[in-house]
Amino acid sequence: MMIRNKRGISIMIGYVLLITVTMVISGIVYQWVKTYVPAEKADCPDGVSVFLKETVYDCTNKELTLTLKNNGRFNIAGYLIHGTINVSQELASEDLSEYTPLGEGKKAVLLPTLDNSMKPNDEINNVFNLNSTSFNQIYSIDIIPIRFQDKKRVNCAEGRVKETLTCYVAGSGSTCTPNTCLDLGYVCGSFSDGCGGTLDCGTCSSGFSCDASGQCISDSCTPAADPSLSGICGVENCGVATNTNGTCGTVDCGTCDS
Repeated sequence: MMIRNKRGISIMIGYVLLITVTMVISGIVYQWVKTYVPAEKADCPDGVSVFLKETVYDCTNKELTLTLKNNGRFNIAGYLIHGTINVSQELASEDLSEYTPLGEGKKAVLLPTLDNSMKPNDEINNVFNLNSTSFNQIYSIDIIPIRFQDKKRVNCAEGRVKETLTCYVAGSGSTCTPNTCLDLGYVCGSFSDGCGGTLDCGTCSSGFSCDASGQCISDSCTPAADPSLSGICGVENCGVATNTNGTCGTVDCGTCDS
């Protein structure tokens, strides 16, 4: 009878030890697996929004001044700002935050407290000194508000604002609207946009070269002797030039005055 009881107790102890070991191993496995489960993504709440209240771009002195207002329902910590540096560029990819004190080394313009301290209706004024940049001009800016959530910096892309810049000519009290390649009729080459910037009008296809007037002419044709003229007219101001400077064919060089 005693032997049977001892056997029963031994089996019970074995079950208890087995369950205990299983629970310990399960706990270890759970902690290990948990490190591989991605944390829930921190998203900005609906209603994060900013408004560009004022923008002054002095392209002569390469200085951008903007006043940004929090017109949303939540506090924010700052913003991302990127610009386009070519008139034909669609995506603003040039980071401009480095050129204002609140953005140096941060890849974003952040408030000094590094928290969501910019309340709804608060405004922030930033001056961007662009004199040290490698590009000549910016044509538009793209701004995305930033919040800190769960100690993580979150970009609130839903609150994005875009602004096309008009060049302000310092000392004249007027603004300068840059020309475009389409406005000037250029299809190739680099030219001034009339506001201190440079137009990149593209390149010609194989077998053609860009002349002084932003037009693609055949490489088999000798360019005009007068660089202010395109085609094969050269110094001729009127009449018809036929194979004068190569194999370009017949070119109408215009008509004379009465």
